[in-house]
Amino acid sequence: KFYKYELYSIDNHSAEGSCTFEDIRLYDNGEANQTKGMLQICDGVKWTAVCDYRWRQEYSVALCNNLGHTNP
Repeated sequence: KFYKYELYSIDNHSAEGSCTFEDIRLYDNGEANQTKGMLQICDGVKWTAVCDYRWRQEYSVALCNNLGHTNP
């Protein structure tokens, strides 16, 4: 868990039930992407965007690690 973040519902053509609660992904140009894109988290039914002006570098590092990447 990163911290308390704000979630915004978005339409990304993801079928309901196609994700598991608290799964994360990067989403770019209409598809999941391993290296770039908008951060999304699953609310248990659909993907939602994580939008927060308080985002810090350590959250990006944690996200990259969670996606299987090493620290930059």
